[in-house]
Amino acid sequence: MVLPVTLDGEAQAAVDAAQAAAGSRPLAVPTLDSVYGVPASWRRWNRSAAWRRPRRWRLSDAPQTGSGYGRRMLGRAWGIGRSLIMYHGQPGKHRRMVRFYREFLGPGDVGFDLGAHVGSRVRAWRRLGVRVVAVEPQPDCLRILRLFFGRDDDVRIVAGAVGARAGRARLGISTATPTVSSMSPGWTESVASDRSFARVRWDRSIEVDVSTLNDLIAVHGVPAFCKIDVEGFEVDVLTGLTHPLRALSFEYLPPAHDSALTALGLVERLGAAVGGYRYNYAPIETMRFASDRWLDAAALGQLLERFRPLGRSGDVYARLARPEGAAMSTSESWQAPRGDDVVSGGARGDPPAELPGEGPRPVNVGLLQRSARPGDEPADRPTGAGTG
Repeated sequence: MVLPVTLDGEAQAAVDAAQAAAGSRPLAVPTLDSVYGVPASWRRWNRSAAWRRPRRWRLSDAPQTGSGYGRRMLGRAWGIGRSLIMYHGQPGKHRRMVRFYREFLGPGDVGFDLGAHVGSRVRAWRRLGVRVVAVEPQPDCLRILRLFFGRDDDVRIVAGAVGARAGRARLGISTATPTVSSMSPGWTESVASDRSFARVRWDRSIEVDVSTLNDLIAVHGVPAFCKIDVEGFEVDVLTGLTHPLRALSFEYLPPAHDSALTALGLVERLGAAVGGYRYNYAPIETMRFASDRWLDAAALGQLLERFRPLGRSGDVYARLARPEGAAMSTSESWQAPRGDDVVSGGARGDPPAELPGEGPRPVNVGLLQRSARPGDEPADRPTGAGTG
């Protein structure tokens, strides 16, 4: 911060004359380094006021910065700060999340959090005693994850993304709303036309490492549950998986309805050889299922059609009708041949799966109505996008 100074009469007259000669343009006040060659009165003024001069190196003086650097840094801090408040600043939401995921995960299980963002799921799963693999490509989110969980031996933080094949890919980042950063240009184009995304800008991009779900399983073992929240990249993630998991979830966004149906088809094919999957849907961050019973793929499609006009996102949950059909393996990092450490899981205390031909199950009408209320949507993201 530059402090105001009071000039003596001679110095002020010199400043006034110089400004008049420059056409009243702002006059750069000389520094001690360039004082030679200016009037003696200016040298005396500089010497007397030198102690009030700001430090030579400021953020705006750094050679690598541009005119908008400070604004971009502020925007990044603002976006991450809002995410932290929304996903870690509500104790009630955290407690609901712990209760909700207890149906899928328990002590000793391995959980994959693909698109971990700022780690709200990691935090809830660790409360359940789950060993977590948190995958996140955004550098700012990775800093938060390492700050919160970097010393936890039961959390593996993987810097990168998951896709159809290993390699490198570009991630489009939304500085103000990092929950909607995406690796799918087609997805960003499709949702940009939705009015809830009217203010979203993907203003920069970075190149990130990409692995496949099969690669992660080879290193960390088969997860009891896998959360896939990758903003339009769900189909690519599922393409890189060649055997069924006990349970998983993927995001549903009404503007990308067709993409969600494609992902649903991939999950169906994965489970076809082991008895198939049953599905449910949880709107936005309610941590409550929309249907009282688990549904087949056709019934889930009908359920999503009922929520689609509301324009609200949510998550599709899938679990094997016969969990014993899931492939099992031990982890190379977490060797688990003993007791509760065996990689196991699936839904606990599950009600009977829907029988073939029974048709759609009842829908939670109250939840359907509540999901239409704008106040239910986290304030740090557009209508439905990403989780923390």
